[in-house]
Amino acid sequence: MKNRLSVGSTHHLVAIRLLISLLLLLLARVAFIVANKNLLDPALGFQEGFWLVIIGLRFDFSALMMINSLWIALAALPFPIRKRRYFKLLTDWLYYLPNITALTINLVDVAYYPFTLRRTNADVINLIMKNQGLPPGLITSFIHDYWYLVAILAIILVFFVVVIRKIKVESKLTFHQKGAFVVWNLPAYLIWMALVVIGIRGGFQLKPISLVNAASLTTPEKAAAVLNTPFVVVKTIKTKTLPDKSYMTAKEAQALFNPRQQVVADSLSGLYKGFNVMVIVMESFSLEHTGASGLQSYTPFLDSLGKQGVLIKSYANGKRSIEAIPAILASLPTWMDFDYISSPYASNSINSLASLLGDKGYTSRFFHGGNNGTMSFDAFCRLAGFDRYDGRTEYNNDADFDGKWGIFDEPFFSYTANQLNLTQQPFVAGLFSLSSHHPYTIPEKYKGKFPTGKLPIQQAVAYADYSLSEFFKKIEKAPWYRRTLFVVTADHTSESAGGYYETQAGQYTIPLLFFTPGGLPRPDTVTLAQQTDIMPTLLYLLGFDKPFTAFGSNIYDPSKPRFALNYSAGTYQFFFGDYVLHFNGDRITACYNLVADPLQTKNLNHTPNQDTQKGEQLLKALIQQYNNRMNTNQLTTP
Repeated sequence: MKNRLSVGSTHHLVAIRLLISLLLLLLARVAFIVANKNLLDPALGFQEGFWLVIIGLRFDFSALMMINSLWIALAALPFPIRKRRYFKLLTDWLYYLPNITALTINLVDVAYYPFTLRRTNADVINLIMKNQGLPPGLITSFIHDYWYLVAILAIILVFFVVVIRKIKVESKLTFHQKGAFVVWNLPAYLIWMALVVIGIRGGFQLKPISLVNAASLTTPEKAAAVLNTPFVVVKTIKTKTLPDKSYMTAKEAQALFNPRQQVVADSLSGLYKGFNVMVIVMESFSLEHTGASGLQSYTPFLDSLGKQGVLIKSYANGKRSIEAIPAILASLPTWMDFDYISSPYASNSINSLASLLGDKGYTSRFFHGGNNGTMSFDAFCRLAGFDRYDGRTEYNNDADFDGKWGIFDEPFFSYTANQLNLTQQPFVAGLFSLSSHHPYTIPEKYKGKFPTGKLPIQQAVAYADYSLSEFFKKIEKAPWYRRTLFVVTADHTSESAGGYYETQAGQYTIPLLFFTPGGLPRPDTVTLAQQTDIMPTLLYLLGFDKPFTAFGSNIYDPSKPRFALNYSAGTYQFFFGDYVLHFNGDRITACYNLVADPLQTKNLNHTPNQDTQKGEQLLKALIQQYNNRMNTNQLTTP
């Protein structure tokens, strides 16, 4: 047994190997942070760097269990077959290959990160596989430019293999019956399987950890230091990425719509400089439920605000709350098959109202009475640069719990008002309602007070509107109230009672209100708007003086094209002028004139005109800019 490390059982061997692999993941993270310190944070000190390594252990352990799950399942089998020579050879390879690969891609990212500013994901691996490997010249260039990394990798791998091979099992226990072997080993095996499941999930929480959780543990720019490359690759391996588009040249696309924007100075821009910003998102507030629909209204207070402010018939950029929050707060829509928050692009750098105004000294807070972690809103808010997220946990009084989603709107709105009174000005705040979500529960004391309507949701909408009115009553005497720009909109629509609101276009129709107690001028010609217009419009009114990236436009700028775009199940729905176009990525599949044919019964696809052709070109420019910027991590403006 000379020059060997003897261990008492296979379970000891599994534990030691896993500890060595975990140590290598940790060392790779240290190398990543040291090499990319200036990109992560030029002022990064030892204490914060040490903390990044510590919190990254959760992602390391998750990656460890992902890449070693099959090896653990076989190596620790509670059957004598695991002692057979050929079986040991198989399990050895199942250990060496994944762990060597994990270490390699981790170290490659040390050099690759400065070019992409994000961890390598499965899309890069898939591209390499599709091209049957990297071009030989690229490999040679990498070895030449980063010879020290290659040398470090080689040394570690040799050390790794040598050390692992020296660890041998010297079991002193023998079992003459297969049954006794199983009985002694089964409990340990079950423990290993439990550790695998818990490790892959990243803990005991409801949802497994994902890329966006890294941003909830540190600042967005340092999220890559918390993640590790094997974790990112595995988490994105089943997620499709967007295809690059080349409908036209990049210059032609930017001429039609350029996401890189700058506020144009005029008599209105900057009129509200230094004002607070309050964005209120009302759950499932379809335009159909409001007075602006021409139907019975369940939102008398929102209607009254609309008469004092600028209320626009608008369109949601998606059909889920998880798609609405990035569109509203960051002008970042979900024009793809997967929501941004859980997509492979979640580690991209983005700008938002919080991050942009934060650079101007604004405090930022987001309030949502739901269970913390719902839809990963808290993680996204961190990613978007918000200083604080308040949910059910921070509210800390389950006497007001609705039994399903979180805290009823009225008490949580009151809590929000109290918190804002304590918040340093100027501030940017988001408030997301909850009670008009299925199953549409309202407090027992209000049963019978609100109209029920044709739909179960309409009573809950009326309660949420009442909660909104109580919120405004509470804040109207606050010193910050008259120096605040308010936005009230919906995250998406609800089920419909019929007519236009049940059509494909109507299913995205929501109210959008801009309001300030001193009054706002009305835009000259605004026929439609969308959620992504909120951020650029607010930045215009505030007189923001830096470039930013947005996939909407300022509603007060007549030079910008007015449009709305949403995406579902492979089809883009594009509102432009009087028309709505349906586009499958290659061609227009439907075209309707919403003025002449609001129920969309007459497809004009075979009779294109100048307006629809112009709309198609703008649509292609938008998709091209969106896809290509997502893929190249160009969602911010340097």
